[in-house]
Amino acid sequence: MKKLVMPLLLLLSTMTNNATIDNVDLTAPTAAISIDRKEAKVDHVKRRREQIVKAIALQESSGDSTMLNKVEDAVGYLQIRKIMVREVNRLTGSHYTYEDRWSKTKSIDLFIKYNEVVNPEWDLEKACRLWNGGLSGMRKESTKWYYREVKAKFIALGKGR
Repeated sequence: MKKLVMPLLLLLSTMTNNATIDNVDLTAPTAAISIDRKEAKVDHVKRRREQIVKAIALQESSGDSTMLNKVEDAVGYLQIRKIMVREVNRLTGSHYTYEDRWSKTKSIDLFIKYNEVVNPEWDLEKACRLWNGGLSGMRKESTKWYYREVKAKFIALGKGR
């Protein structure tokens, strides 16, 4: 019995002392906290991104992916113009088509890819003004009203969690 217990104790102590994943000591209490913080930050960014998309969609199309603005040739859930499709393709190396604007999923994907390049911190004002006015949107006075409108929807969405 003593011969069996000693190797088992040795094995357990070795496992406890060397419990690592990617050189992170899992026995240290800070490792779990660090991982939890990273996951929480990712969740926060994802929730913020989703809320920005919803607020802009409410402003642009009232959430209707079949919406067409003939005057601006803006279509779909996020009212995407052809120039934005070309700009996202240029910035990201993507191959979106004009028809993709009618797809809610592809419209959201296009919007996310655009913001990951021009607004990686997912700042609400920047997201709104660049979406409404293109790459020079932050310098355009005309995009400020758009930001205020979307911000009100963004806040309202947050209250309705």
